[in-house]
Amino acid sequence: MRITYLDHLRAICMVFVVVLHAYYLIDYAPAAGFAVFIYNFCMGTFFIISGYVMAATLPDGPVWPHLRDRLRRLAWPLATGLLLVNPLTLALIHDGFTKAWAQDVMARAVSGRLFVHLWFLFSLMGFVCAVPLILRALRSNAWARVASLNLPATYIATAVTFSAVAVQMLIAATTGLDLPVPFDGFTKYGWAYVAGLALFHHPKAWEAVHSPGPLPFIIAGLFWLAMINGWATRGTTLHHMLHAARIASS
Repeated sequence: MRITYLDHLRAICMVFVVVLHAYYLIDYAPAAGFAVFIYNFCMGTFFIISGYVMAATLPDGPVWPHLRDRLRRLAWPLATGLLLVNPLTLALIHDGFTKAWAQDVMARAVSGRLFVHLWFLFSLMGFVCAVPLILRALRSNAWARVASLNLPATYIATAVTFSAVAVQMLIAATTGLDLPVPFDGFTKYGWAYVAGLALFHHPKAWEAVHSPGPLPFIIAGLFWLAMINGWATRGTTLHHMLHAARIASS
């Protein structure tokens, strides 16, 4: 059964992203605050939806045939963009297939910047490969005990927020978030894909995150305030942790 609500939510986020990138053509700096909101909120939402839909569409039997089909469907646009669209776009910027174009393509390929906006497809393929391992955890006795806890809906939503924040802050403290593109997508949004899979396997939590109460918003607001007011020096471990917490709490 198709969940039209998720289609509508995804469409709203897509509009935000399109508006943001269109504005970049005019002037980047005034949109910086808006950009932070888009990247923190909309991209996390996309990955949560992807994880939820993946869990909802998995067959009861072997999952690898389904996952292989999903990987093929993601690989085609990724390969097309990397081998055709992005190099041709750079050719327009460099007025043809010049020496400067070749150097730019090579530099971007080495640094990962050739992915540009295709990084999310790369990340999705990595998350899809990890689905069997994630499912093993979600079908374990430990997760069954967590899912069986009888908590009020607002407590569940707050617990989900705290869990996502704690995981992200731990990752940021140990590995950082400034990994090369496209690998940074794994560290920034892995929690979101796992959350989508987990919420499908915990219907009460899925309902709870739609009526969260005030605490998750207060938590998110504090981390946003910490980043806006510069509570930590850029480049420090604490700054990475606060940035990761802002992404997760959004």
